[in-house]
Amino acid sequence: MVIRAVSTKFNTLAPPPHWRVVGELGAVDVLQQIAAQSVKGGVHVGVAGSLNFDIACAMKSNAIVLLDINPNPAAMWQAVFYIVKNNDRLAAKRKIHKMFKESFAYNKPMRLEQQPHEGAACSWLGSDENYAHIQRLLQEDKIKAQVVDLTNVAAVDKIVQDSCRDVGAVLTSLYLSNVQRFVTPSKSTGGLHKGNQHNPAETALNNYCQSVRTALMHAASDCLVIDTQPEQALNRIVLRSRPDMLTRLEATQSTLQSSQPPVFKT
Repeated sequence: MVIRAVSTKFNTLAPPPHWRVVGELGAVDVLQQIAAQSVKGGVHVGVAGSLNFDIACAMKSNAIVLLDINPNPAAMWQAVFYIVKNNDRLAAKRKIHKMFKESFAYNKPMRLEQQPHEGAACSWLGSDENYAHIQRLLQEDKIKAQVVDLTNVAAVDKIVQDSCRDVGAVLTSLYLSNVQRFVTPSKSTGGLHKGNQHNPAETALNNYCQSVRTALMHAASDCLVIDTQPEQALNRIVLRSRPDMLTRLEATQSTLQSSQPPVFKT
């Protein structure tokens, strides 16, 4: 069978999509921790790039939902989906890297060595078994990529509910990357959100916390949350339990309600 060339049009006015782990440490350690947990299957929901596939392999997820406010990741994922459906692992790896190198005139080429854990056995591209898991989910139409603002509580809630209902499962893993930092007021430690009169930074952070709390209402009691915490100029990927994450979110919202700027704590 002849495979057509993949043509992907990205919006150059928007930021490039996250494919590799950017500025986040500890991916391999966390993936090994996830693999050692007893909770398996269910629905995985996550933001950003290919680490979601790695997590889904460690979890043996029954479905994957990929979310981002930026439209470029959705375009990226559609191209990746096409490649994976129609190629074996090694061919897919070559074509995915070739696509990124040719598609981003305004971004650095995506090379294998820039994603340290990609060649590891825990990576979805690191073993035939993991790759076959992702390929099967794609062929069964159980991987979706959607554009959504994580501060839109109702939209996030609907996506998670619909995804769980479609496969008759509950949320078992949630990857948040460093989204909280981007919705935290810039006056706070580590915050990047400047806010404006139409979207105050404090409102964005509160809504983000509420979105995650609402998503976790549809989660298994032992749902795993993959989050980040600041470590010098970078972020370290950390594995949290559902109760721990709920406590952190509630504390952040309580701090906002008391009119004190929220501070990141490790």
